[in-house]
Amino acid sequence: MRSVLSLSTASAILLGAFFVRASALPNKDVHMAEYKARNHSWPPRPEEYKPSTPGWRKLKERRFRQIEAMPLRKGKYSGWVSAVHTALTCPNFTEHGWTVTRAPEHVLDMLTRSLRSGLDS
Repeated sequence: MRSVLSLSTASAILLGAFFVRASALPNKDVHMAEYKARNHSWPPRPEEYKPSTPGWRKLKERRFRQIEAMPLRKGKYSGWVSAVHTALTCPNFTEHGWTVTRAPEHVLDMLTRSLRSGLDS
């Protein structure tokens, strides 16, 4: 049996969700005041990138431009948080950073055998 929401109940749910979402949005003025208090600058200085290499900077600056071009409220804030985290605050401990690379053949063989074994049982 399907349950049917009344129009007023559905409206209340939608309005409640809207107000909860709106109240959870970051306050730009508060963020900017904290940003300035910490003596940050934009765009980031070359030495602030982790790692501070020309290739990494070029890759992340491209990502910053992509986010800047996004329409407002379409994940833009999350995009900034993610891009700043990977570019400036999260050290990159591997030779290839955050790029996708091909796993060594012996690892692929082991994973393939394990997968096939699991599918056979």
